[in-house]
Amino acid sequence: MPSNDLRFLTGLRNGGDIAAAENLEFIDLISTPVKSDFYIDAPAMKVDKLVLEAENNILRKLLSYSDPQTTTTTSTAASGRASATAPSLPIAVDPFPPIPDNLRDLLSNVTVKDEFKKFTRDDLKSVKSFRLEERLRQDSLSAIIGKVSSRFRKSSIDNNLRYLLSNVAIYTYCLNQARFKDKVKDAEGLFSRVLTYAKETQSLINESMAESFFKKNKFDSKDIDLATFKTMAADATIPFTSGQPEAFLENILTKLNKYGALPALVDAYILKGEVDPSNITPDIKSKMVDHLYKMGVKVTAADVNSANYDEYLALAYAQAKKLTGGFNDPLKNVYSDVSVDTFDYKVDYFETIEEQAIERAHIMGAAVLFYTKVLSDDMGLLRVADAIIMAWSKGKLDIPHGETATKLYRYYKLRKDRMTAEERNMFYKIVFNTGSAEVLENSVVNTDFSRLWNSLMQETVKYIQKYEEVSNAEEFVSKVGIYNSIKNLQYNLSVFMTGMIKSLLPEMYAQLQSAIEIIRQPEVVSQLGQGYQRNMWKVVERVCAEVFNTVPNVSALKTIAIKGHSIFSAIAAFDESQFTDEAFRKLITDVEEFIVANGQIDGKPLGEDDEDPEEDADDESTEKNDNWDF
Repeated sequence: MPSNDLRFLTGLRNGGDIAAAENLEFIDLISTPVKSDFYIDAPAMKVDKLVLEAENNILRKLLSYSDPQTTTTTSTAASGRASATAPSLPIAVDPFPPIPDNLRDLLSNVTVKDEFKKFTRDDLKSVKSFRLEERLRQDSLSAIIGKVSSRFRKSSIDNNLRYLLSNVAIYTYCLNQARFKDKVKDAEGLFSRVLTYAKETQSLINESMAESFFKKNKFDSKDIDLATFKTMAADATIPFTSGQPEAFLENILTKLNKYGALPALVDAYILKGEVDPSNITPDIKSKMVDHLYKMGVKVTAADVNSANYDEYLALAYAQAKKLTGGFNDPLKNVYSDVSVDTFDYKVDYFETIEEQAIERAHIMGAAVLFYTKVLSDDMGLLRVADAIIMAWSKGKLDIPHGETATKLYRYYKLRKDRMTAEERNMFYKIVFNTGSAEVLENSVVNTDFSRLWNSLMQETVKYIQKYEEVSNAEEFVSKVGIYNSIKNLQYNLSVFMTGMIKSLLPEMYAQLQSAIEIIRQPEVVSQLGQGYQRNMWKVVERVCAEVFNTVPNVSALKTIAIKGHSIFSAIAAFDESQFTDEAFRKLITDVEEFIVANGQIDGKPLGEDDEDPEEDADDESTEKNDNWDF
């Protein structure tokens, strides 16, 4: 047991009693490398070829623009006379010229240089002179950009935007625009503005994908207006995952084929000021387009700004207002000159409202919270880090001056500012209804989550069983049960992953990462690791065995954390119309591995409390193998 004079170290407050770690021997090894100021990790996903093609086109032009020696501008004669006929040629310029207001203008005025024509993001490490990056460094922004990059690495931004910002050329362009166009200097402002410019880049990539898709399928511009198609694609949120962009673009084409240029016609009519724009809602616009379609109005892109359709548009607007203003209520129609027999026997399925109720960021937050829960508390990485600090304070761990010693000291000094085990468990209880932690008075606990999670596990098992029994399973085995379970979890987590936990989550994850950094330091691994294959997981096993008298199932818990996060991420990204077969198969595999790993944790589901033996006996036949709650 630790001596009384070291009791203060329990102020690390990560749960559990810290016992003495004896007989520890160490050697000094090289420290892990530090990430650069402009490093943002890419999301774990296979990116579609259409995305890669569009991204590479932007990358090559940004590199050509950022070459420190040349740019593509119109040359001016030495005598001061402008050459009216001279073509755009590379000439020596100010190393930091003004950047155009938007990326479209920048790219349209840059010709890809020969040395960059085959470049991809993997080749960026070979680029030594990158003007946009150097401009930021000379402005003494390295420290602030480091904070912005760190925040991006810890944030749960959309995977598309994260992927784009992981490309240092695109990220640096966004930073330049935020700093030198918008005059932003603080980290919070840079973070916000960089996201805005990343979305601008995403729209251009969507346009480029639409054009490539159009040409690849050899569509006739007489049948499909390319400009309208590109505009619709630019405004959409097209997933970058392999196989999904084409499916999404096909869906856009379906709408375009049905309505043609009618949506653009309605938009042009509204811009004319014929009606009060404040009265226009998405529902009214949709009903106007639908009414014009039912009337048989057909227009081309060339006719969008014509006044020949104003009469039809006025009628469509009146009809849309009638349908959205309650005039189809029979009681009100008694006092109206509107026909009372227009009821079409349709009801509201609340599709738009349901879509708005899904907060994908909340679900991704739940994914991080679950990952943090399993590694921080179920595996006990925070307790292991505390034990290492204890051994270091006793002189049992010989760490020379350097990066590792600095990390240990910082972790120790910040112990009082960290979230306690009780606080963490309270949030696990609120969001996942797991454990027996006390919650604040009047807190609402997510009591439905366990049942909904079980439903997803059970429906997946049923699907696997049927799939293995039926030939042509892809066509005959229904996925409806799994899809409904996912939707129910989407709504549930959108509601309960709210409040203070959203603000504390980055701190919880950062605390876990700090503990991992300590455990995985080469000096720590070399002295605490056991066996011929020394790594941080061996450190966890040894420390837990010698200090806490228990050895966690590291392999199973690691699988649960990783696969659980992947399942939550799939739930967050799920859209039935865009859910590809590849994504579905990955989800099935992740759930299967999750269930297998979960069954290895003491023979019962992770985090499941002991229940009444008599109740267990009564329900053994139905729930023993079908409960994967955590």
